Amino acid sequence: EELAGVAEACADGGHEVVGVVVAGAVRARPSASADASRGDAAAGAAVHDHATGGVA
Repeated sequence: EELAGVAEACADGGHEVVGVVVAGAVRARPSASADASRGDAAAGAAVHDHATGGVA
């Protein structure tokens, strides 16, 4: 019901909802040594070339 309201508000503003992300709480990993964590890459958002955004 809340997502339907968000979709309606987007449509009223001339935007299109193309997907939904549902996230939950994530448990912290046990700490690793500094050498091990250096190899981990930071996650980035996947955005298509045609994606646009603006000031709300």
